[in-house]
Amino acid sequence: MLKSFEGRDAAIDNLRTFVVVLVVFLHAAIGYTSFSEYDPKHYIDATAPVVDPSRWSALDLPVVFIDTFSMPLLFLISGLFVFSGLDRKGSGGYFRSRLKRLGIPFLAAAFLISPLAFWPSFLMAAPDTPTPYWIRFFTTDGWLIGAPWFLWLLLAFDGVAVLIHRAAPAALEKLRRAPTVWAILLVMVAAYAPVRLVVDPYVWITRLGPLDVQAARILLYLGSFLLGMALGTGQTWRRTGWPKHWGVWFLVALLSFPVYLFSSQAGDAIMARTINGLAFSVCCAGACLGFLGMFRQITPKHLPVIDSLNANAFGVYLFHYPIVHWLQFALVPVGLPAPVKFGAAFLGGLLLSWGTSALARKIAVVRGII
Repeated sequence: MLKSFEGRDAAIDNLRTFVVVLVVFLHAAIGYTSFSEYDPKHYIDATAPVVDPSRWSALDLPVVFIDTFSMPLLFLISGLFVFSGLDRKGSGGYFRSRLKRLGIPFLAAAFLISPLAFWPSFLMAAPDTPTPYWIRFFTTDGWLIGAPWFLWLLLAFDGVAVLIHRAAPAALEKLRRAPTVWAILLVMVAAYAPVRLVVDPYVWITRLGPLDVQAARILLYLGSFLLGMALGTGQTWRRTGWPKHWGVWFLVALLSFPVYLFSSQAGDAIMARTINGLAFSVCCAGACLGFLGMFRQITPKHLPVIDSLNANAFGVYLFHYPIVHWLQFALVPVGLPAPVKFGAAFLGGLLLSWGTSALARKIAVVRGII
């Protein structure tokens, strides 16, 4: 076992890494789904930076399903250790540690990693323009951030927690009450379903430079983070067998998922939007609770075979985005079936980002951040 994992929560480490791998899967797969679109006149608005002419419809359902729960689950996991960090380090110390952990990688992503990730999309568009890509990216093309958007939003949530902890600690203390599974479900429904009635679920806020976020899900992400904070104050979530009947919660997620799919295609009537928001929320909550229970049950200890991946999970999340897209770009002219291309992009992206992270973390300064 890697020394750095002594005393850590193995189930949560393994779950976090699993979700990161799912995110790599999603970004590798979305270039080959049947619904992905690429417009060379507006390449920056494509479904994904690289969309291959070869498609594999078998990826459609996994991509959409992963999208319902992966980021809320990451926010929930991130919230689990906020109170313990505040208690150990105080407001200032905790926020300085989060600035180092999240702020520096976000700046690296905004100014280097994300431009590299979208460069293949620009090359596919081959626009007739005298302006170099690296100037356009930060100006007229909108300075998108892509996958690292998670970092700035998580840092913002941490910052709000720190401000309340310093200015009104009594208000924050009200969160020190572990929620039940039904409270988790209700909070996720309340945080997303009403917003879905008035906000397009696919619209991103992209007018703030690299501070991108999916507008309809901001409250869901905040709610998930707060649920994690509240959950982390108790010990129930650390026990094997919590939540009870986690397999049933998986079943709830799987049964609500087709309702979400069908309601997504049912038009824009208020009833369709209501059902869509409710089904999405229930699917999200069910999957989150199911995975929390499953990983507590099946991976209660650190496993040497995945300790290295656990140690590099943050680096994989950070580095995979450009690596996956350059692999997809290189495979576009290759006459291979879409499943083969996807497999190469996913496995190649995962292994190369893992290796890149491992090499980067040999540098002491980098290892202290990621």
